[in-house]
Amino acid sequence: MHEKYVTALKKIYGHNSNIAKSEFYNAFVHGAPNIHNTRNKEIHSRKRRIISNAFSTASTKSMEPFVHNNIRKLCELVGPSQDSSFRESPVASEKHSEWSAPQNMAKWFSYLTMDVLGDLCYGKSFDLLEKEDNRYSLELLALATKAHLLSGLMPLAYRWKLDYIIFRQIASGREQFAKYGRERLNERTALGNTTDRKDFFHYMLNSKEGGYSFSQPELWGESTLLLIAGSDTTAASLAATLFYLVRYPEIMAKVMGELHHAYSTLSDASKRREYDIRYRQEQQSKAPPKTSDNGRSDARKTHAENRNSQTSSNARPSQSSETEWIRNLQRNLDEKVQNKVTEKTNTLEKLKIEIEKDKRDEESQNGWLKGFLWRDTPEQREKKTQDATGRRTGMLVVEAHLQQHISALRQKKDLLSKLDERIREALRQRDAANRAYEQALLESETFRNPCDAKKQHSGQKQHARRKRHARQRRHAEQKRHDEQKRHAEQKRHI
Repeated sequence: MHEKYVTALKKIYGHNSNIAKSEFYNAFVHGAPNIHNTRNKEIHSRKRRIISNAFSTASTKSMEPFVHNNIRKLCELVGPSQDSSFRESPVASEKHSEWSAPQNMAKWFSYLTMDVLGDLCYGKSFDLLEKEDNRYSLELLALATKAHLLSGLMPLAYRWKLDYIIFRQIASGREQFAKYGRERLNERTALGNTTDRKDFFHYMLNSKEGGYSFSQPELWGESTLLLIAGSDTTAASLAATLFYLVRYPEIMAKVMGELHHAYSTLSDASKRREYDIRYRQEQQSKAPPKTSDNGRSDARKTHAENRNSQTSSNARPSQSSETEWIRNLQRNLDEKVQNKVTEKTNTLEKLKIEIEKDKRDEESQNGWLKGFLWRDTPEQREKKTQDATGRRTGMLVVEAHLQQHISALRQKKDLLSKLDERIREALRQRDAANRAYEQALLESETFRNPCDAKKQHSGQKQHARRKRHARQRRHAEQKRHDEQKRHAEQKRHI
């Protein structure tokens, strides 16, 4: 999906939007709706508040041992085991310097994420890392996802249960996956609170919202959602990270050295805290975390960090770079408005094409073969009239929006031009004040030393040199401004 549609997607499907989800999501409901496929805003809000307890900082820390166990298992299976001396030093010893057998890490990461999420969502790992016989669950998951998507695109097939006939193999795989997940869920539910495990299932089982808690079908639906939503994306991110690291050995060596310095073991939180904070701040400076649907910032970001990031993002440049800042702002504005104008123009062309097609169809139907080939019912004629009226109305609306964008662009360009002129005038006044100050300083030095002809002559030469440089700078600035103005006029004529 293109980045320009992200804003529209949030407005349509955001938590505070007043638009209901389409029937497409009904195909994902089996037993009870989960937080992804429910179309009821109140149910979604209640589910969201319950599930949020499982993603707090304390909750995620309590789940780290389950993640670490699966990571250690992956390391033991993929490569030779490393002793403690290897962990303490970023450079491997001669004993471990030989290459191991090539591995398809994309598959291994898929096994890892499935085992981790099975451990967290169902209370028991799927054992894909160690047992090849269990890896068919990945195929079942893919078939289930494909069945949901196809059923959602064909609501009638889903509503009349035709998907079990048309996509027999896919539907069978989906049912096998559902049976597989329910068996694991029943085993975890039977344990209840008798175990000290604090995983996703623990928080979903024990969290309540206004006396409301998840039923057994809802627990299965939410656990399955976490499994489907988190497994493939996490595995793809890990594979991509490793892909780039192995192609840049110097970066990989740097990362390994910092990791071995920050982590004595995976569970040593005291040594890694400083490392995590430093890299999280660096990540926030380059790609700040987006706010959630309810407008709150990332839970890991403190209020002070939010204020600092807002201050730095809203800070304007110094006066010396004001003109360049205005130019960049104007270029960005031109690009955004031009994209909107292009989009509206394309929409207008499509509507014109559809109207022309309707006219040709109507003319052909009014021919001498009308009585033999076409006989529209009153409902069909009314429907065609409504469609044609809708297209014409759409054209008027799009044309109005297009004119609004063009007029807004002109107004903002005029405003930026005035602001640019004011800044240039301020810069000219500052230069004049600097020249006056330098002249006064030179005269005062000459008055205090009337007999020092050599120093006076040197000061005059410096003053003349400064005046010449200032004149050259003003000339270059004026030439650059005139060139940009000429380009802007050419663009406006085009």
